[in-house]
Amino acid sequence: MSAIQKTMNYDRFKFIDGNRPVNSGRRKKIADNMKKNNLLHVCPIIVKKDGKFLNILDGQGRFEAAKMLGFPIHYIVTDALSEDLIGDFNSTNTNWKMCDYLEWYANKGKRDYIRLREFTNESKISNTLAAMILAGHSETEGGLGNNHRADFRAGKFKITNMDAGKKIALAINMLKSKGIKHYGHRGVIVAITKLLRTKIFDIDRLDKKLEYQTAKFVKCANYEQYIDIIDDIYNYHTSKKNIVSLSTAVKKL
Repeated sequence: MSAIQKTMNYDRFKFIDGNRPVNSGRRKKIADNMKKNNLLHVCPIIVKKDGKFLNILDGQGRFEAAKMLGFPIHYIVTDALSEDLIGDFNSTNTNWKMCDYLEWYANKGKRDYIRLREFTNESKISNTLAAMILAGHSETEGGLGNNHRADFRAGKFKITNMDAGKKIALAINMLKSKGIKHYGHRGVIVAITKLLRTKIFDIDRLDKKLEYQTAKFVKCANYEQYIDIIDDIYNYHTSKKNIVSLSTAVKKL
């Protein structure tokens, strides 16, 4: 890695396709801090040469803020950090969120991330919940654990069952349409995931029963309680021959 260099020539720098965008709010916050105490000389941006340009690998927010203020750009040129490692690098430097990793890897052409992005756009489910569902981690209330998050940050996310994910998303969005505010609670996701694995659960039947019983769908502490509530709603005003025990069916899985 070379020594820190300085320039006022902003046109030399380019953003890498796929890196997270710098929104105006974040740029203003960085600029406000920079006006009080400009530390670019000790926290330079990191770039990689690309012909006559310098691709910004890390520090596009600091670059935009310095440019807005008319401050010189302090930078370091490196060949050691490849574009494919930017997501992992930023995980310890700029606190990337799930959506940042998703955009980065999707824009880099990673198929599972592209499909995840499409799924979240269509289902309107959060990135974290969608990743948990599609990677097959919606069986327990642990959610997307540290190991799976690390894999996601490293570009190793894999979809295990898109068809099951679509069914879960359909059920979750049905609950949302009924005005159930905690539709995205992990306990709800786990309960729905397990119910869909049984051979007796009919999401259309639950949909109809919820038309006049949404008040029963209260927030619970765990998925077992959600299943008990769904069981009660599911069998409300049902003839004896059509009553089914969803709780028992789940326990038999």
